[in-house]
This record gives sequence, C-alpha cells and structure tokens, in this order.
Amino acid sequence: MRRASSPIEGADTRLANELARRRGSSRPLRDGDTMTTRCPPGVHASRSSADTLNGGFWLLQARVALFVMLAESAIVMGYLAATPHGVHRFAIWIIASSCDALGIVSLFVVVPMQASRTWRIRFSLAWSVATCIVTALVTALDGSVSSPLRSLFVVPVAFAGLMFPPVSVAITAATAIGAASLVSATDSHIGSEWPGLLIDFSVLIAIATISFAASLARTRLQCETDRLTQELADRATIDELTGCLTRRAFDEQSEAEVARSIRYGRPLAYIMMDVDNLKRINDTGGHSAGDRALASVGQTLREMSRAGDIVGRFGGDEFAILIPDGVPEGMIDMARRIHRQLSPGERDLLTLSYGGATLQDKASSLVVLREDADRALYEAKGSGRDQIVVHCGGSVKNVSLRSPAPALNGENDVGVAVHGLRVDLGRD
Repeated sequence: MRRASSPIEGADTRLANELARRRGSSRPLRDGDTMTTRCPPGVHASRSSADTLNGGFWLLQARVALFVMLAESAIVMGYLAATPHGVHRFAIWIIASSCDALGIVSLFVVVPMQASRTWRIRFSLAWSVATCIVTALVTALDGSVSSPLRSLFVVPVAFAGLMFPPVSVAITAATAIGAASLVSATDSHIGSEWPGLLIDFSVLIAIATISFAASLARTRLQCETDRLTQELADRATIDELTGCLTRRAFDEQSEAEVARSIRYGRPLAYIMMDVDNLKRINDTGGHSAGDRALASVGQTLREMSRAGDIVGRFGGDEFAILIPDGVPEGMIDMARRIHRQLSPGERDLLTLSYGGATLQDKASSLVVLREDADRALYEAKGSGRDQIVVHCGGSVKNVSLRSPAPALNGENDVGVAVHGLRVDLGRD
C-alpha cells in the first residue's frame, strides 16, 4: 500500500499479500474477473471491519476538529464583541465569519466524504496548517504580540497529537511555532511583551513535544496490535504444519471459484487426497515423524500445484486441491507428479490415495463436487490405495469395469472403472 492510512489498513494488505505468497501467486485475471485480491476467510471480514473502524474514527475526529475550529471562531467573535474599538475589527470579523461558514459547510459536505478517502490525512493536515496560518493572521491584525488571540496557537498542535501520525504532528507544530515567531518578530513592541511571550512559547513547545511523544507511542502501540492481529489471522487461515489453507479458508475461496466457473461455463476439477500409511509412520517413527510426513505432503502439494490452484488441509491426513480450468487428464497428471515427488525410487515411502471430480453443470456446487470427490477417494482407498479415481460424469458411466483405455499423457498403465477413471499410480 502506498497511500496514507492508519496502521490498521496497512495490516490488511500485508496480511493478504503474505497469505497469497504462502499459497502461491494468483492466476492471471480472465474475462469477467475483477481486480480483487483472493483473500482467505477472515481477511475480507477483517478488511471490512477495519475500513468501517477507520472511517468511523476519521469521521469522528474530523467532526471534533471542525467543532473545535467553530469554537475558536466563536471565541474570536466574543472577543471582538467585547472589544469593538480595537484595530482591524471589520477584517477580523470577515475572517472569523468566513471560518464559521467554511466549517459548517465542511461539517455536512466535506467531512462525510473525506472520512473514507485515501487523502483524509493530507486533508486534515492541510486544515490544521491553515488554522495555524489564520490564527497568525488574526493575531497580527489584532495587535500582534499584545493580542490575547496568540494563545490559540496551541489548539491545532494539541489536536494533531490526538489524531495524526508523528510526521504530521511535527509539521503542524513547526507551522504553529513558525507562525507565532513570525508574528512576534514583526512587532516593534516585542520588548515590552517578552515575559508573556516567553511563557506562551514555552507552553506551545511543551504541548508540541507532548503531542509528538503521544503520537509516536500511539503509532508504536498500533503497529504492535496490527502485528498480533495479523499473526492471529494468519493462524486462522493457514495450517501451521503444512502451509496449506485451513478448511474454512479453502471453502471460502473454493465457493468463489465454483461460482465463477459456473457463471462463465469453465471447467473445474476437485481432488481429495488421503495419506495412505500415516498410522504406520506414526507407529514406527513417532508423531514427530508423522508431522514431518504431513509437512512434506503439504509442501509437495503446494509446489506441484499451479499458480491459482487452491490447496487446503482438512485436518488429520486429508488434503484437497481445487483446480480452475481442470480436466480429468490434468488431475491424473498432477497425481503422478505428486506421487513421484513423495516416493522417488520407493513406491511405499509415502503414498496418497486420490479422489477426483469435475464440475458437471450449472446445478453443481462445491458440496456436490466434494461429495463426488469423496466417493472417488473412498473407491481409491478400497481398491488398494496409492491410486486415483476420477468421477468425470456421464462420459464414462457406461464403460465396463476395468476395460482398456487410451493412454493419458504418454502413459500406458491407465485402467477405467465404472463411474470414472481408476489409475494405479505405482505402475510406470
């Protein structure tokens, strides 16, 4: 993110980018896609909540700022009414009335709009700087160093400490101190007013220092809060052991992909996987060996999948991959690559059983797709494991049990089963 915003907004984008990086880069946009980040569950809700929180915060702060400015104008007008024979009263009345009118218009028009815009910090900073300049102008018109209006310089500085990041606080404070110094330096009667000026400048500098320190502490606290929030959200969406999406994250992304595929009539494939021999690994090598095996499976699935594929762990030894534009041949090819990566040279080193299904028609859904893949996985495990069964709809339903089938991707070991394709991954 390259726009001015509070640390909360930055956390959302950093979280989305980190999750996208750990899952793999997103696929290129296709016709009908929108320029949105594919975020795991919680991220959309967090972003929406953060945006609402930030918008509400800035709306409240901007309204407070305007009420403070209107109160300042009212104080100036009261002072003018109490001292009608002072110098430049008409000019000061015009300035104070203009500030009141501008504040009322901004309160009902500008503030609700800028609270949700990226330029809100710049707008608020410009408003505070302008307040310092106007304060300097009315002070100079009223008699410079002898005017009691010089005490109003502290108001924008104090408010900046409650609302702005440290750099903006420093700019506001520097403007206020500089404007007050300029008014004092151009007054020929400064010698007689120096004790009061010394006190005023001491108070102004102290408030500027306190405001900067408060802003710095608040920013650091917010950054730490955002870091912890990001870590919590990451743990909720990324399986710590395997690096795959959690089931909740997987389902949310998959629902969106299924809806997109149905809408644009694109193919979609779903593979469910189960580690065949995890219990034996746990029994012989302990649970640490089982954890290492699961971590290896998760890493392999993420490495073997394409950019844009959605890889998740459902808990225990069960994994799933959703493949946009996926076809049965592609699922079988992916299963072979995963098999060879997990068991190089040793067929039973670490094997998986695979159940695949494809999106058949507009009546299909993620639930139907998962049920088809789950039935295929059950068949694969019941038929000897270490193989893939793909349910690919009516195109093969009438094929006899285990009849020969054309080779896929140059392989000669593919068998066909009723309701789909059954491939023994161990044959080469």
